[in-house]
Amino acid sequence: MVSMLLVGRIGKSVGLNGGLKLHLESDFPECLKKGVKVSVAPLNAFSYVSSFKEYIIHSYEHAKNLLFLETIHTPEKAKELTNLGLFMSEAESKKLCVLKDGEFFYCDLVGLSVVEENEILGKVIEIQRISQIDYFLVETARSLIEKGLAKIFLIPYRDFYIKEILLQDKKITTNNAKTLLENS
Repeated sequence: MVSMLLVGRIGKSVGLNGGLKLHLESDFPECLKKGVKVSVAPLNAFSYVSSFKEYIIHSYEHAKNLLFLETIHTPEKAKELTNLGLFMSEAESKKLCVLKDGEFFYCDLVGLSVVEENEILGKVIEIQRISQIDYFLVETARSLIEKGLAKIFLIPYRDFYIKEILLQDKKITTNNAKTLLENS
């Protein structure tokens, strides 16, 4: 099964030529190039491959967050896509997006263990962006839940909390994250 990544949320139609306002969920707008294949589906469609409809990008204006798809040329057709998600396959995303040192694809971080001072606090189950800050949504380790701590907590993706991300070891080492858990 093809793994799909959410690139953005499609907003209102713009103009007479089928333009779409795109609310980016990705840090890599350079992936939105002419000729790139994308899929559109309801935001809850991650597990329903049959609900994805494929399109080809005609153009993307980053400054205006304005997306044009090759077969969408009227406001009426564009309105049919309002409030849907824009997705790209994980393989296509990784092919088109060049990461700098210390940058990661969110899909590679989900599932990693969160460790502080050799104690496993839990594992990352999702990454959320709130007011331009990314947060790891962490499912707390059972042993800590049994001690009365919260089942789920958030860790800001900031140097104050995130010490190191070790993909090869499948873990994220933290500072001060246990305090967040204890106060959740």
